[in-house]
Amino acid sequence: MSTLAESALEYARHGWHVFPVKPRAKTPLVARGFLEATTNATTIAMWWTRWPDANIGLAPSVSGLVVLDIDGPEGEVAATRLGLYAEPTLSAKTGRADGGRHLFFRRPDFAVSNASLAPRLDVRCDAGYVLIAPSVHPSGQLYRWETKGIEPNELPQRALDALRQVQRSGAPVEPAAPIAAPIPDRITEGQRDATLFALAGALRRRGASEAVVVAALRGINRECVDPPLADGDLARIARSVSRYQPAESLVDHYRNAVKA
Repeated sequence: MSTLAESALEYARHGWHVFPVKPRAKTPLVARGFLEATTNATTIAMWWTRWPDANIGLAPSVSGLVVLDIDGPEGEVAATRLGLYAEPTLSAKTGRADGGRHLFFRRPDFAVSNASLAPRLDVRCDAGYVLIAPSVHPSGQLYRWETKGIEPNELPQRALDALRQVQRSGAPVEPAAPIAAPIPDRITEGQRDATLFALAGALRRRGASEAVVVAALRGINRECVDPPLADGDLARIARSVSRYQPAESLVDHYRNAVKA
């Protein structure tokens, strides 16, 4: 694994402007924060000699990037509805317990201030920064790249239109997409299948793909289900609700799935 210093220098060689951030935190170590981000190898080497454990901050705008910050299942649903997964692009896990993710796209040719496209789906560009691998999230988990050999793609048209709209209005363009209300604090053995099926169905009705449903179920299973279901059972539930048609009663669909 590359050291933080080696990674920072590699990003700079790629044309990405970086700067040091406090270890296991998100506070800049330099006075002007992301405004001091640079590709200058001498400056970067000096910073990480002084702070060898510093996290790596990336200034997206001057690096030609816009970053979509997705927090948890609700953010994943909104991202799916905006077409952010229509084509492969550079992506990273952020270390959040609920499955945070960064999607990296090429910066569009208009001003992009920090904004929210939807609850749990934020934009980082002209006036902000993000942490990148192998930085350490405050949770203790590493930021890590999910994709290799993939360059940032263009924003899909639906997301580009939404970004233009939110820059004009300042208001999110996607409403909240709750999984269900409420998610029980503890889901016991006799309730597991029916409860997770209902939660998965709520996600599906809001446009979540099978992969997003599986990811959401894994988080709920890990935190709330006692004892947890096997991954294969979660995949079965997600696969079943992904065949659900809006005109069909979800109760009837569940009963049919159980019979099958």
